[in-house]
Amino acid sequence: MLHDELTSLGAQLQEALRGDDPLTLARIAGLVHRVAPDDPALIHARDALAAASIDLSAPAEDALARLEDAGEDDDAEQTWGALCAFDELLAAATFLGAAESLREVTEDAARLIRAFPEPWRPHAEAATALLRDQPPPDGDPAWTLWSTVEASRWELPLDDAGMPARTRFELGFWVSLVDWGGQNPVRLAAAGALRDAPPWLTLTKGAGWEIALTRDDDGAPVVLCSDPAATASVDGVALTPTITAVGARFPATPGAWSVTHSGGTTRFGVDP
Repeated sequence: MLHDELTSLGAQLQEALRGDDPLTLARIAGLVHRVAPDDPALIHARDALAAASIDLSAPAEDALARLEDAGEDDDAEQTWGALCAFDELLAAATFLGAAESLREVTEDAARLIRAFPEPWRPHAEAATALLRDQPPPDGDPAWTLWSTVEASRWELPLDDAGMPARTRFELGFWVSLVDWGGQNPVRLAAAGALRDAPPWLTLTKGAGWEIALTRDDDGAPVVLCSDPAATASVDGVALTPTITAVGARFPATPGAWSVTHSGGTTRFGVDP
């Protein structure tokens, strides 16, 4: 079921209420709740699901497997279908009050999309439109999914091995400042995604924190952590942060980095 078929959601919800598949009912009710949270039919859906026992873990793993199987040569309709199938489960989980149960698998999906963005890049504009016009409710992990798809629009420069900087980070390799040249600004809908300017490359993020490679107003490369209390060291030498409106900023000194933030400690390397 594609998200541009919203006009038929009401009819699908009525059909699901007459059916005997709780998971399908939860999926459709979750999507309806995003765009019409006061729809009276949702009361009947909650009543019908109150006594249901729904295991979301197996369907979530299946949905993640569809994302993992996607390749850059796949048809855009296939990859969009894989995204929507995953998103529908997140909508169901949120409607059932079980969003936290899918938080980890959603982070897995986001890491996959960040590391291999090519199959998802055709859907970046649709992700922006969805986050702007049909935003998931607070606490819905779909924010993580769609903001990551939205940020996939950036064509990341490759190193000598043909590997984008974010993929190098995900695989534990050092990130090269030479290979990363910065990207043109694009306005995004997701508050947690890239800013309009300066160019920004998210290396990793979690609940309440994000680490990115960007540039200061003078064009010098910097490492930015959205946690203003973050501390950092390079090769064991502590760095002095500059506290900005968006977090703690450190000069992108080449070497072995250790950044301590609200989510723990992140280690990575930066090449000249």
